[in-house]
Amino acid sequence: TIFLFLFCALFQIIHSQDKSPYTLLISLDGVRYDFDKNDSLPNFNFIKENGVKANSLTPVFPTLSLPNLFSLLSGLYPINHGIIANTFKDPIKNDFYTTRIKGAREQNKWYIGETFWETAKRQGIITADINSIFPRLSDKNKIADFYIEFNSDSSYWQRIDEGLNFLTINYAERPNFLHFYFEDVDLKSHIFGVNSKEVNNSYHLFDSLIGYILTKLKTMNLYDSTNIIIVSEHGDMDIDSNNTINLDNILSGIRYELQNYGTFAMIDGRKTVLQEIFDSLKLHSVNYDVYFREDLPKHFNFSNHPYISPIILIAKPGWVMSDNSLENKTISLKAVNGYDNNVIDMHGIFYAMGPSFSKNYEVETINIIDIYPILCHIHRIIPRNNIDGSFERVKNILKDLNE
Repeated sequence: TIFLFLFCALFQIIHSQDKSPYTLLISLDGVRYDFDKNDSLPNFNFIKENGVKANSLTPVFPTLSLPNLFSLLSGLYPINHGIIANTFKDPIKNDFYTTRIKGAREQNKWYIGETFWETAKRQGIITADINSIFPRLSDKNKIADFYIEFNSDSSYWQRIDEGLNFLTINYAERPNFLHFYFEDVDLKSHIFGVNSKEVNNSYHLFDSLIGYILTKLKTMNLYDSTNIIIVSEHGDMDIDSNNTINLDNILSGIRYELQNYGTFAMIDGRKTVLQEIFDSLKLHSVNYDVYFREDLPKHFNFSNHPYISPIILIAKPGWVMSDNSLENKTISLKAVNGYDNNVIDMHGIFYAMGPSFSKNYEVETINIIDIYPILCHIHRIIPRNNIDGSFERVKNILKDLNE
């Protein structure tokens, strides 16, 4: 009897994995929610007509790439997954999370939240991360089973070929979940502006890439068994270089430490001068909002983390903050991100199509933290029970729950 029970249980597991679809999660960094308003993008339109489209994807605050990428893959707010900004400091050990110091991002301590890589690995789902902007951590549970490091010199077509080639290896060893990262729109937006011809060309490039993926999947006989989810971590907004707030001018004569710059900044200083710093900033707070960390409005979900500085500044849309050392770099930007996540221009995109998704189904907005529970449902694995995302908010986009 025991043998029969174990045999049946094993058969169910094997049968379940056998029927598990493939999922391609494609991150198109910096693509705004309204990117398709002025042009015909046939492959995006095809996915919309045959799958699900959200009118926007709501990012987490701060609306920067790395915090949102980790929220996408963990279902957690930055205060709970640990990556609170693109660069930040551990004030206790004086360590920096930054790409400017070799090996700084490779410390396991920064990554306190469990991502889909870890959830999947623990439950027998094999994953791949292509052109990953995740660092290569020593804790292999925290990265994908198949890992290709970010290389800006690799062509986008090459990245797709490398990823889809994983689906040609032995069935039992190939990944069921693949994540691709493409940076072109975000880079071009910062350099040329959101409404530039260069960014519009990038939209057409991405549309062609989607078409290429669809064609490849058909050739590989995997089209009908593959889900495609296309997202962007945030949108971008054009700015005027004259709309720069110089914090050194406001805090002249006061010693302070600045974390981040641009649309969102954190400020620290000696306890004896924190109130003076805050009062000076508050006095000049026309084109930005200033808060003590504990007074930040609840919708930001950004107060409770030891690396967040005591004072937080959030620029008004269209404005950026800097100091004397960074002003030239800030002025050179044509578009930025990082503002309040309720600002619609910070919203990204969500498209999905495949055996798990409803057809010709449109929703108003999807929260980026709700995608992790979608992935878990698709691959029949149990999500962490402490996530901030909600499956209930998004379950209607799934075919098996909307029939």
